[in-house]
Amino acid sequence: MAVAKSDVEQRFQQGLAFHQKGQLDKAERCYEQVLRREPGHVDALYLSSVIALQTRRFERAVTLSSAAVRLNPRAAPAYVNRGIALEELGRLEEALTSYEQAIQAKPDYVEAYANLGLVLQALKRFDTALASYDRAIRLRPDLAELHSNRGLVLNALHRLDDSLASFDRALRLNPNFAEAHSNRGLVLEKLKRPDDAVRSYERAIQADPNYADAYLNRGKAQQSLKRYVDAVQSYDKAIALNPAFAEAYYARGTALHDMERQDETIDSYDKAIALNSGHAEAYSNRGLALEELRRLDEAIENYDRAIRLNPDFVDIRWNKSMAVLTLGRLEEGWQLYEWRKKKGVPIANHACPQPAWTGAEDIAGRTVFLYWEQGFGDTLHFCRYARMVAATGARVVMSVQDRLVRLLKQWEPGIEIVGSRDAPPSYDFHAALMSLPLAFGTTLETIPSEDRYLRADPALVLAWGPRLPAKARPRIGFVWNGNAAHENDRNRSMALTDMLPLLSFGADWVCLQKNDTESERTLLRQSNAITFLGDEQRDFADTAAIIEHLDLVISVDTAVAHLAGAMGKPVWIVLSYVHDWRWLLERRDTPWYPATSLYRQPTRGDWPSVIEQIKADLAARFT
Repeated sequence: MAVAKSDVEQRFQQGLAFHQKGQLDKAERCYEQVLRREPGHVDALYLSSVIALQTRRFERAVTLSSAAVRLNPRAAPAYVNRGIALEELGRLEEALTSYEQAIQAKPDYVEAYANLGLVLQALKRFDTALASYDRAIRLRPDLAELHSNRGLVLNALHRLDDSLASFDRALRLNPNFAEAHSNRGLVLEKLKRPDDAVRSYERAIQADPNYADAYLNRGKAQQSLKRYVDAVQSYDKAIALNPAFAEAYYARGTALHDMERQDETIDSYDKAIALNSGHAEAYSNRGLALEELRRLDEAIENYDRAIRLNPDFVDIRWNKSMAVLTLGRLEEGWQLYEWRKKKGVPIANHACPQPAWTGAEDIAGRTVFLYWEQGFGDTLHFCRYARMVAATGARVVMSVQDRLVRLLKQWEPGIEIVGSRDAPPSYDFHAALMSLPLAFGTTLETIPSEDRYLRADPALVLAWGPRLPAKARPRIGFVWNGNAAHENDRNRSMALTDMLPLLSFGADWVCLQKNDTESERTLLRQSNAITFLGDEQRDFADTAAIIEHLDLVISVDTAVAHLAGAMGKPVWIVLSYVHDWRWLLERRDTPWYPATSLYRQPTRGDWPSVIEQIKADLAARFT
């Protein structure tokens, strides 16, 4: 006996009532009963697919919504349901097709355009995604979510002002739209407006106090403002709201690292890794913290784990190169050091049409263009290799920073020195200065170490002599800080007040410092034993001429130390606990400069004990 139509519809309506009350199990049973009796019931298929989505059974949702559109190709909501399920399954191209079919079935279907835009965004087809959102906004200009999504796409397209305008439009429509406030903050950070970004994140938090991502983002903005304590508090709040928030633990680790709290830094990275074992950045940064604790073997192990997770992560290999070089494993370190050329902001990656010289090519009789790449000290340190290149029979043209040109022009007759932005009109090979140790296969045993490879201009030496005190007692040059832009300057430089106790030793002290402050000058003027020559030095040619008159130079790790070392002058380099790779570990000497002695902080920040050791050694040397 045939089932009456009214019985099927009655069961369907019963299921619909259960569905509207959120009683999904009962609703689904009703829809299944309808479909057993009438397999072609499109609405039952569609609503069953809705329940499958609600209960995250995405394969079932695809099957049910596909059956619905086969029966009714104009059922636009079923295409959208299928698209959502396909997105969740990671089948984005199929989801794209499903949303396009929904639009064909219903050209004014705003939800289909919005979802299409989301998929295009995920596929990084940002221009097409923008067009999809624009179409949706023309249909429904009052939907804040559409303007917010459009803002995200414009951000990805680096159209930051337009992105900000879209978020502002979304927030005029819905002032309590927490996600729009937070995403607006991300744009403000890119626009270098971190204070405004913090305020935007705080509005997001006001709108939704449980929005963990907003706390995370606020912490990052606070960290960029060097408000580290506030940043850690923001990360802690994000973690309290979401204890499984690996990214918040990772960010917390970066802030603690900035605060030089290495043990806590490692603990935060450990928690991030426990939650996300594939977090390559956490392993890499954990390696950095271990390196700063001088646990270099453990640091390298962490870098290796990060590399296994992400072989193309350039910064990890760069970080590993520092640790390997510090251990004196130079051959391996030089290979890794080449990754600097692939960093986000490349180092020494000159766009040259000619091939790079790797050391394997015969360059006798050919022209090789060498060029500086990092700081003044690096150029002074590695320019020694230019002579080795010239010794192969090559013609060498070397570009150096402008403040080094005058010094190096009178250095080696066979090497042509040009300015920082200059290059020869034609050449056969090129090489960055700090790639030359790799080209020559330098090991600890084969470091090209000469007592002296740079000399001051004799005429300048004569000119500077009368400006110095008469030679009645030792003349000692001193430098207490370097370029503030250096990534490790907060560690390597000291305050003048840290070095002042040295100046009580009976010597004529010559201040070679250039980037000093007025308050520091005031302190220097209080001593009759100090000659200040910083302002009178035009460039390093003048500095070299002054150093020629000195008996000793005491300097933090900066260009003056390299210059004095290259000139064969006794130089005592004062090293922070976290120091540059080239000084290796523990040793008091350095294979790079035979006349140089190293004075190392025994613990982080301990300058006083270093100064006391230098005072004792001064007394032993000069009295």
